[in-house]
Amino acid sequence: MGGRIRGRPKGTTGQAALLGPDEIKALLRSARQCGRFVDRAELVIALSIELGLRASELAELRWANVYHPDGIVRDCLEVRRAYTKTRTVSSIAVTVHSSKLRILLADYREKLDPHVSRFDQAPLFESQRGGHMTAASMTRFIAGIYQRAGIVGGSSRSGRRTLIARLDWQAGRKKYLNNT
Repeated sequence: MGGRIRGRPKGTTGQAALLGPDEIKALLRSARQCGRFVDRAELVIALSIELGLRASELAELRWANVYHPDGIVRDCLEVRRAYTKTRTVSSIAVTVHSSKLRILLADYREKLDPHVSRFDQAPLFESQRGGHMTAASMTRFIAGIYQRAGIVGGSSRSGRRTLIARLDWQAGRKKYLNNT
């Protein structure tokens, strides 16, 4: 086989890394150094950390899921669920609360295609061949950003895990403050 080593580095655990504020900054700096994919990289990392989207959910996003036909960012993104316990729920609405994320989404639309109306079923993150990125290619793309940032154990799951930990901490803090 080629000299490329796949998978997790030796000695790392099965859980994705939890990101602290300094690691998030390093990750965003790394995303801003992705050459011609800088806009995609920054937005993918932001969606992963701010909304907890999985790589497969990011890969499945379409322009119509994120933007209104007039180009305005939707208040709620329609996300096709990667894994559901019941077959009845195939998508959910994820609210975009962060003003920084809304600005990133608006900038992405303007920079990528300002003159062509793309607000249909076209993929938000195109592959090099023009279709949707696969979940595997999105995972490799995200892992490359983590690797360039030097975050050991960082993977496409780290953003989601960080969001969940942050929400758990906030809920615990709120419960503690209410009981005192």
